[in-house]
Amino acid sequence: MITWRILFFTSVLFQFAISSFANDFLYQKYSKSVYKVVITNDSGEEKVSHGTGFPVREDGFIATNYHVIDRVFSTENKYKISVKIEGEVFSADVINFDIVNDLALLKVNKEFSTIFEVGIGEINNGERVYSLGYPKSLNFSIVDGIFNGENSPFGNDIFYVSSPLNSGMSGGPSVDEVGRLVGINVSILRKSNNISFLVPNRFLKSLLEEGVTKKYSSENLNDYYQKIEESLLLKQKSLSQEFFTSIKKKDYLGFEYLTPSRFLDCWEDKMKHSSGKFDVYVNDCRLGFYSGYIDDKLIGMISVRNSFYDGSKLSSLGFMNIIKNDAFHSSSRFPTGKFIDSRVCREFLSKNKNNVNLKISFCVAKMRHHSKIFSGSLKLFSMTKKKKEMLSKVVLHGFSKDFINKTFNQFIHGISLDEN
Repeated sequence: MITWRILFFTSVLFQFAISSFANDFLYQKYSKSVYKVVITNDSGEEKVSHGTGFPVREDGFIATNYHVIDRVFSTENKYKISVKIEGEVFSADVINFDIVNDLALLKVNKEFSTIFEVGIGEINNGERVYSLGYPKSLNFSIVDGIFNGENSPFGNDIFYVSSPLNSGMSGGPSVDEVGRLVGINVSILRKSNNISFLVPNRFLKSLLEEGVTKKYSSENLNDYYQKIEESLLLKQKSLSQEFFTSIKKKDYLGFEYLTPSRFLDCWEDKMKHSSGKFDVYVNDCRLGFYSGYIDDKLIGMISVRNSFYDGSKLSSLGFMNIIKNDAFHSSSRFPTGKFIDSRVCREFLSKNKNNVNLKISFCVAKMRHHSKIFSGSLKLFSMTKKKKEMLSKVVLHGFSKDFINKTFNQFIHGISLDEN
């Protein structure tokens, strides 16, 4: 017993010593080669957001996250990017970006003696990873964690690490214990502890290889909008077959309905209706990660929520009086105002191909500045009048009109009812 205890504590001390050595080594090597990226108003007097960046080429190229710098493309206000390097402040231009994988390349007028080599680092599950950056506007920090492998939610490959990343570290490098680049800090899972994500370094390598000769700015947005549109439609094309084949039928309360449970992150729950009179069963599927932002609006997002109402213990009139607000209240979470150029909404009663009476409400809107990118919201409410009803909501942001229409039609005609 004593021998095992000695071995255990020896192992703990050894791991602690390795971690401490790596932290000291990385601090000495990179503390002056990881930079604070600041977005300010055009005068430079007011900071609106900040993140982290790091050099990837000697001739002034810096990598960060797209979401760190996307405000500079705003048409509402003028913003600029500044990078703080060893006490000096440099103005930065956006040379390239990847909205799907949340990456951006900046260019400053400075030569770098130390850079991060892109595309050479490899790491195994269970090994330590060290994330570098500027959390909450504080000083340069190193946070160590455990590498847990690659995940592919909605087709987006992303590294998952057990590490307490904080706001402000977005866009910073994550490296192994000898300083090789593993990935780029990108996000955390909200309402969780130490669940963080990195963009794999291979996507940064691809972005560098794509070309670094063009400058994107709010002065000429046509190239920016075109690149976003092409990226989103290319991503949609690669995922559409997988999405539609993942939609399967399930049944509850006599209804057959559709759910993309193999494609999206789905949860099931039973809860009291807001009236407190009966239970509601909910099947809720959402996209766990997003492709990016357009004008501060999340795009590349899908959610499907099916709710089932059992009013068997109530009178028919009492049941309908309670649920009519759910059935006829306008749908939420749909972009409005400055996010769209045109919007078409319809509401009507109809029977689907399976002879189920439905109240159908939908809206489709073209995203501002994008001729081929749309958002859509569909709401279906069964009208069986048999004290059991179903409410289905489908929301998509950042897809082609054909993709949205095909999705809506599949969910409308996917509902059937066992009359027995």
